[in-house]
Amino acid sequence: MPGVEGKTRPIVQTGNYGEFIGQIQLTIDTKTMSVTGYKAGNVKRTTSTDQPAADLVAKYPRVAAVKTIVDKALADAAVVGNQPVGKVTADITTAFTPATATTPASRDDRSSESTLGNLVADSLVDSLKAPELGGAEIGVVNPGGLRNELYYAPEGTITYAEANAVLPFVNNLWTTSLTGEQFKTLLEQQWQTNPDGTVPSRAYQQLGLSKNVNYTYDAGRAAGDRITSIRVNGALIDPAKSYRIGTFSFLATGGDNFRIFKSGTDTKDSGLVDRDAWIKYLQAHNPVSPDFARRSVAVVNTTAAEVKGGDAISLAVSKLDLTSLGSPVNTSLRAEFTDAKGTVTSLGTVPVSAGAATVDVTVPAGAAAGTGTLVLTAVESGTVVKASVLVAASTPVPPKCTPPVKPKRPADLVGQANYGQAMAAYRHCLKG
Repeated sequence: MPGVEGKTRPIVQTGNYGEFIGQIQLTIDTKTMSVTGYKAGNVKRTTSTDQPAADLVAKYPRVAAVKTIVDKALADAAVVGNQPVGKVTADITTAFTPATATTPASRDDRSSESTLGNLVADSLVDSLKAPELGGAEIGVVNPGGLRNELYYAPEGTITYAEANAVLPFVNNLWTTSLTGEQFKTLLEQQWQTNPDGTVPSRAYQQLGLSKNVNYTYDAGRAAGDRITSIRVNGALIDPAKSYRIGTFSFLATGGDNFRIFKSGTDTKDSGLVDRDAWIKYLQAHNPVSPDFARRSVAVVNTTAAEVKGGDAISLAVSKLDLTSLGSPVNTSLRAEFTDAKGTVTSLGTVPVSAGAATVDVTVPAGAAAGTGTLVLTAVESGTVVKASVLVAASTPVPPKCTPPVKPKRPADLVGQANYGQAMAAYRHCLKG
């Protein structure tokens, strides 16, 4: 109750996109001016489907006055909003939930990687790479920050309003430093938990990442151990090394349960607003195109910890296909093996079905000892999956001797003693 010990207050949550109007009614004692009661709840908006706008304007003078204000604001906004800021060569969108027999495809699947999330992450690195702006090396985007799409129709033009609709929150852009180990924790936190350990309604949120980052994961492993490898600029991440992360102030302060950001060091506010930096990026990279290469792939690796030339490598790969609009369906993986000396051997192709593949290939017989890399490239999307493979040194096999001519038994006693030794050598050589 308002005004009592603890200073509680009624709170309403009104949904999103203006779904409801929050209403709080207080009952006040006019003598003491203290609050004696309250009612709190949501009021559903009246929409044009409930009652035509013209009828509302005619019926309610206040609606007519508000409409005049809104119409002028929209006209003024259109002067700037309709200005072109760039072009797209094809749709660049959030992840879509596929259509079913009863429901159409829908945008904003926050549990899946998207072409739009990755493009925005690329823009963060580009906008914040200058040392005076934070020196960002990696861009990170929360999926809930993406509120609209970049559609090609009708002519590929992106207007100011369309660009702004993608990032409408006016967050400042920040940078912070995370170690490789902390960055792994960040990716682990995509499997969401609240501070008290409970799981929120969105149990998984897929981060958008700049194109210089690729990782593999096994969702079946224990919490904290699901991320199986991370590569930055092609090299395995160094757990102890510090990496500069460019992101939104919302994430940098631990939003959406990505609490590891609170442990970041040398955190800086660039002073740039997301909208302005985003539009500047679109102007400078005109036109922009969707990148269908995934930056995260599910891999279950059943290969032995150490293999030899001629041994099998076995992987189950899935989540190869994106669900953003226009994403290609992958049908094959090109397999190559690079040994510790850099020798590349083609291992043929592996079929892909529904974004998944069972990979069974053989380590080249002459592979050099040390850590090699199995490289799988999705032909249609360009997604690259890398798995480290430890190749053991092969045990040298002594060459077989060439059997000599079978010795003949001599007649004298001394020769017979030598004959025994010669026959023993001869038989040993035959056994090889």
